[in-house]
Amino acid sequence: AFFVIRFHNEIPSHPAVNDINDLIECDLMDTGNVFLSFACDKNYEFSSLRRAKFSTMGLLYELHTSTTEKFIYSCNTCRQQCDIRYHCTICEDFDLCEKCYNMKPKHEHNMERPIS
Repeated sequence: AFFVIRFHNEIPSHPAVNDINDLIECDLMDTGNVFLSFACDKNYEFSSLRRAKFSTMGLLYELHTSTTEKFIYSCNTCRQQCDIRYHCTICEDFDLCEKCYNMKPKHEHNMERPIS
């Protein structure tokens, strides 16, 4: 018995995926460190399939039931709590309150206001 392998040079073309759902920004998924610390705090493990399934369901439940009030952001300049914040698109964890965002000198990278 022989196995025959045939290579095709053609790349299959798949239709473009049109996702009808809006993108939702979630700071929990911004960086690996934030996700890892959240998973450690909740004792979520992904070392086996069973634990990964359980942890995934727990994580999805947390994301579904969480509110924006659960996360408290502080300004990196004045250290005050941010009700309206601007997040750096380059730095891993850099937020400014509205007052510090409007002051000079400006932060060296682009800042965006996340939708909450």
